[in-house]
Amino acid sequence: MKERTTIQELAGKSELSCGTYRSEVSEGIILMPYPTTIELDYTSDSSESWGDSGPTFILFDSLDGRVHQEDLTIRELNYFEFGEIRCNGKTECRGARKMVTRTLTKSKESRRSKPNSSAKHFVVYGVRYKDHVLVRIDDGIKEYETTIALPDATRYSYLALTGENCQIFNVKIDKSEEMIDEQTIPRIAEEVSYIDAPQGDIPNVQIDGFRLQSTDGIPITDGLTLKFHTRSLPTARLIWHCPYISIFHSKDGKVNGDGYCEYALIRLDGENWHGEGKAENDLTVRRTHAFSDWDIWKKTNKDGYEVSVSFSRRDNEIVMTTNNLGISIINSTIIQDHNTDIYVALTGDLCALTNIRIIRE
Repeated sequence: MKERTTIQELAGKSELSCGTYRSEVSEGIILMPYPTTIELDYTSDSSESWGDSGPTFILFDSLDGRVHQEDLTIRELNYFEFGEIRCNGKTECRGARKMVTRTLTKSKESRRSKPNSSAKHFVVYGVRYKDHVLVRIDDGIKEYETTIALPDATRYSYLALTGENCQIFNVKIDKSEEMIDEQTIPRIAEEVSYIDAPQGDIPNVQIDGFRLQSTDGIPITDGLTLKFHTRSLPTARLIWHCPYISIFHSKDGKVNGDGYCEYALIRLDGENWHGEGKAENDLTVRRTHAFSDWDIWKKTNKDGYEVSVSFSRRDNEIVMTTNNLGISIINSTIIQDHNTDIYVALTGDLCALTNIRIIRE
């Protein structure tokens, strides 16, 4: 499923009225390398001075961006909960590898003046970079900064708002257009790698999401063959979670480089994207006797196997051939612009490519 870029705030409600814990839960707010700021007010329904009443954020992943509590929907929608963060600084680590919280007491000069009401005001900052999430909660007097190490970088991460014995209202959500870098969130756990394996002629590449990573371009000449080992990542579940072959041009030979133009994108499950209108593609896919079914295809991708992709080239025509797990693919690409420096790059979705060898006849 494609990642959603818009969220219906609070599932269409202007406020949340929370009695028992998680009796009301908002839709998820996706966390990305672009910071999200959430402001909210709340009043407590509890006679206790604080306890665990008040707003709470649930950090999770699911196919529909919502929190689920029923076993059936948890399975069907791949619901996975990383943990929860209460606005009083308490946390509970569930599926995350590690959660670390530090408390910062604000100086008297930097404290926000409180409105003359019984409502409490919070400003919440959330951002993600690869497999780490940072959530900072500011109540005007203290800041609670929680760093979360996710199981890996392949799942999405959402924040959902809920609470206990409280009324939550005046929620405002703002998303920044400025992307953070890897220095923004200090690491509390090592990066999860599935490419600690022999390296061939170019570096191994781990693709944590749809085309998030790729190799540098390799010039396509007549007689070029690429051989590599592929293995789908543990969270892969679909047939297109496999390697892709990108045929393109750019001035520096890099994917998305200066003057980038993609002519064809061939997935090893047999699907093809037909370029940007500057190439003519003729794709032939057939299933041989070696093909069993797609369940076996997905399992073999999880186990890992060796791939060989060959190219022939005559002037502006490039023919790519490969046969993997009973899927035979022949794709002819005729370049229709003036570019002669044509490259191939390996990319994909939720897979690790290792021991990449370049063979030229």
